[in-house]
Amino acid sequence: MIGLFAVTAAGRRAAAELAARLGPDAVVADGPIGPAVRRLWDHLDAAGAELRCG
Repeated sequence: MIGLFAVTAAGRRAAAELAARLGPDAVVADGPIGPAVRRLWDHLDAAGAELRCG
């Protein structure tokens, strides 16, 4: 499983687009990042953070 994490609405939209391109193993975590990482950590093969600047 590939976990994608984002804070902002724009970041979540970008993460959802990336997840669609990565395929069914990619998930966009919902809720605050800290609890989401702790909840998914044992199931992840990879993790990515969507960071927007500017």
